[in-house]
Amino acid sequence: MKKWLLLLFFWFIIFPFLFAQSETADEEWNKTQLIFLSSPKDITPYEKLSDLISEGNEKLNQKRINSLQEKIKETTPMAIKIYSHWLEGDFYENIGKRGLSLERNLRAYKLAKDNNLLKERAFSAKFLASNYIRLGLEEQAIIYALDASQIFTKIDDKVNKVVLLYTIGDIYFQVENYQEAIKNYNYGYNYAIKNNFVWEQRYIANNLGVAYREIQKLDSSLYYYNIAKQVAKQTQDTIALALASGNIGEIFYKKKNYEQAILLLEEDVRLSSQYKNWGSAANALVLLGRIYREKENISQSSVYLDNAYKIASKNNLHKTIASIYEEQAKLFVKKDSFQTALYLERQAKSILDSITHREIAINLAAVQSAFENGQALTQVKILEQENKNKQITIWTTTIGLFAAIFFLTLLLYQNQQKKQLNKKLLEKNKETADQNTQLITQKEKIAALNLKLNDKVEKRTQELERSIENLADVRHELDSFMYRASHDLRAPLVRLEGLNNLLKMSTKGLENDENMQSIYEVHTYIELFDATLKQMDTMLRRLMQLHDLIEEESYFTEIDDLYLFVEEAKTAAYDYAPNGISIKATIETHAPFITDKKWLRLIIINLLRNSLIYYNMNTKPIVELFIKVEKEQVLIEVSDNGEGISADLLSSIFNMFVRSSERSIGSGLGLYLVKKAVNKLEGSVFCNSTPFVQTTFSVYIPNQNKVSVNSKKGNDLNEIFVFA
Repeated sequence: MKKWLLLLFFWFIIFPFLFAQSETADEEWNKTQLIFLSSPKDITPYEKLSDLISEGNEKLNQKRINSLQEKIKETTPMAIKIYSHWLEGDFYENIGKRGLSLERNLRAYKLAKDNNLLKERAFSAKFLASNYIRLGLEEQAIIYALDASQIFTKIDDKVNKVVLLYTIGDIYFQVENYQEAIKNYNYGYNYAIKNNFVWEQRYIANNLGVAYREIQKLDSSLYYYNIAKQVAKQTQDTIALALASGNIGEIFYKKKNYEQAILLLEEDVRLSSQYKNWGSAANALVLLGRIYREKENISQSSVYLDNAYKIASKNNLHKTIASIYEEQAKLFVKKDSFQTALYLERQAKSILDSITHREIAINLAAVQSAFENGQALTQVKILEQENKNKQITIWTTTIGLFAAIFFLTLLLYQNQQKKQLNKKLLEKNKETADQNTQLITQKEKIAALNLKLNDKVEKRTQELERSIENLADVRHELDSFMYRASHDLRAPLVRLEGLNNLLKMSTKGLENDENMQSIYEVHTYIELFDATLKQMDTMLRRLMQLHDLIEEESYFTEIDDLYLFVEEAKTAAYDYAPNGISIKATIETHAPFITDKKWLRLIIINLLRNSLIYYNMNTKPIVELFIKVEKEQVLIEVSDNGEGISADLLSSIFNMFVRSSERSIGSGLGLYLVKKAVNKLEGSVFCNSTPFVQTTFSVYIPNQNKVSVNSKKGNDLNEIFVFA
């Protein structure tokens, strides 16, 4: 009896102290909570509380959420109630109960919509889009993402607007609707440029590169990857720079430009390893191993794959390990070690099956969580009631023996509750066993579907191969037609030019003839005939150049005298220069310049011709050519103060047969040929124009200083300048 009295006395002394400690243990939460409840127009306190929830453990966060809900009353502003639902959604998302998180955000969205609170509705829709994406329900995600995007536009929230635009693109990408993904990425990219959101520009440009890669538009993919790389350099984001280098390297690999691909992928490995981005480094090593295998360099391929395996196994990169096994299997096939190759293929398939089953289990768990939402709500209420009972018990123990008896009675009651909860847990276990049986059945159905899918893929692959063969035949016929048309039609044109010259000679010296008016008219017709012949000849020559761009290979040689080369190009361009227009040329050389002279001349001459033709008639024309040669890259810029190009035409000026001015005298092929020649040299071209102020064409091409120099008979001055 004395022992019980001693324990009771000790309890009365120590328990109030422990309770006081627990009440003051979370001062930061309580302080922020007070600000949250008194600031219905400020979203910042919600963001602070959300950060605290992400840092705390599950029991502490449950206590915090329960405390907050007790303080929210009917008179609490509607915005505060919405924010509290967001907090609950964050809490349930952090502990993996995605169904409950979705349910809380749906409550918030309904309250915001019913009370016409635009900002709160937009954020609720944004959170719901994230919920549905995690649950794999892309159609619902799109609905709420579009709703949020429209509202952010209406309330002029630019940051969240651009986030929603590229999020919509991400959703379409996940469901493999790449055209819609590209369209929304372009909206987001233009919006990011307009508002100078640099990080978003790089992120969306990279995603555009990936989307274009998926639909096999490799040039467009390369264009946006290069933009992402330039932005990463500007912002000194080394991890993003490594990602861009790896992506560009993959494109060069797909285009069979192995040397460029190897340089970029090695850069990816170096930068990713430096900043411990092991996934990117391992994937780049795998692709390097594949390249060397295709180049029949088996030993070098093995070295890269071994290094990739060390990184992947150390960092538990299971998908990468599966890829490594598949590549190593192909190496062993080349060594005629078919048994080892078969073993590696089985290992790869086993890993991929394991990953697939794990993802299926996660999705099923998320769906089950949503299905059990009602039961979970009931359990939360039980926990809330238990907490209230505990608080009552704690305070009643301080009033004496009667309180102690009441506390013991309450413990018996809690034991009874635990027995009931244990009974419910047994029932849950039985339900779980039934669900496991259903999962096994679903797995068998999925296996059967996979077999059918493999048959469909094989049939579609055969159809695609036949289509590719037909396309190759059509292209060959088209190339033959273009070549014959451009060459065969030039022969009668040359004869017409000769006849025109004879006609000029025959009328020369007849100025004193009595029929002076007739002679003048004949000369006028000859000049018109001559101009038409020249225009037709220019058109055919450009078609011949287009054919050469498509069919001929590049031949790289060093330009011995770049100044002489530029003067020759200027001379060829001056055929179209009005009197008084001069071209100012500035050249900086820091390394030998190795490239294909034929395509370089074509680029410079056509850009200069463009500036000379569309000069500004109301002021002194200025045309400037700037060339900067560095070890890795060459910059060519042509600037003028001429008529310029309107903003609505900038995106299409490099297309075939596009004329940007009413003064155009050509066929609309000049800038198209420039773009084709730049692509031939594996470069990029951009245009910035403010009409009648300044127009600048910027061309970036690689300096081929690591490529062996070729020589080609006939690729000389006379051949190149036969057409200016």
